[in-house]
Amino acid sequence: MADRDRIALLDVLRGFALLGIIVVNMEGYSTALAGGWGEFSGTANDVALWLVTSLAALKFYTLFALLFGYGVALQLGRAGDRDLFFGRYRRRLALLFSFGLLHAAFLYWGDILMLYAVVGLSLVPLSRLSDRQVLSRAAVVFSLGAGVIAILALALVLSGSVETDLEAIEQTRAAYVDGSAGDVFVQRFKDMAVGQAGVLIVQGPTVFAAFAVGLVLGRRGILTRAGRHRRLMRRTLAVGLPVGLIGGAVAALLDPTGGSAVSGVGVLLLFLAAPPLTAAYVAAFALIPRTVTAAPAFAILRAPGRMSLSVYLLGSLAAAFIFTSLGLGLFQRIDAAEGLALALAIWLGLALAALAWMRIFRFGPFEWLLRSYTYGRLQPMRREPGDGATHRP
Repeated sequence: MADRDRIALLDVLRGFALLGIIVVNMEGYSTALAGGWGEFSGTANDVALWLVTSLAALKFYTLFALLFGYGVALQLGRAGDRDLFFGRYRRRLALLFSFGLLHAAFLYWGDILMLYAVVGLSLVPLSRLSDRQVLSRAAVVFSLGAGVIAILALALVLSGSVETDLEAIEQTRAAYVDGSAGDVFVQRFKDMAVGQAGVLIVQGPTVFAAFAVGLVLGRRGILTRAGRHRRLMRRTLAVGLPVGLIGGAVAALLDPTGGSAVSGVGVLLLFLAAPPLTAAYVAAFALIPRTVTAAPAFAILRAPGRMSLSVYLLGSLAAAFIFTSLGLGLFQRIDAAEGLALALAIWLGLALAALAWMRIFRFGPFEWLLRSYTYGRLQPMRREPGDGATHRP
């Protein structure tokens, strides 16, 4: 798609989602699965952890999944041959899964790309259903996910708090800080085996529902023509913001990652509060005049949004260098406040790099690989003279 035909709001939302994803992932990058930032003490750590949990946890992956479904709807609407499109789409998902597997094995146990690739297959049959049928399936799957989490929460309440495994934390720290490259890989693989189970249970139903809702929104052009839906956006913001903020705030107070008797309740509440706050974030950006989101001032969000896969993977690469023995070895040494500041710095650095990159190239490096594989031929990488940088509002 030529720059002039891109929808600025969608790129801005992707860039914003990447910021939140790096912020949320920072705890997993920098601390052991058995502990987390909850093992650090101090007011600054507690405040930062509360902010990340209440405002960001589960919200930005939900937003990214929503945009994934929306993008598929737009591509399907432009496709002349449905069977040809879905043939290429399956090829794309296969490579996306491979990226995710390598990402989880070598960089970050909490990879989301594998889940996106698997759940993304559901959009093929969903695309043949009516909007009402798609949304009903989204509601059922999300409700089933909430039910599973409620059962696990009840089990935790009945069993009492779970003690922190200090030995596991030390073993993880030793592998990442003092170990060889092989030790780092082995520990990453162990973390992946445990972490991906959590990703599937907590993120799986949300991703499916967000894909489905995004598909319906894309069919109706809600974000493509956001100016025509300002009343809907105001209502969404008026309802979603207080519900999502209050739900997220209470969930954060219940320490959803702490292993206490009420932590499971916190996870359930966090799960339920994520969609309304995500919807509020979308509505807030959609209410910004479209000429503003397409203006140069928003390029800092649009650029990473255009190469979101590359920014996502490079963020994990930067974190692997910072926290493991392959680089600075700072694992288990920064608290939530320091992690929040570092996440913002990494995102800003990647956003500026994306801004420079997109002035020369048409795609991010991993987007180019994905696109070339999808179409079965190498795609032109460098911009041609006269390839403008403007966006369609």
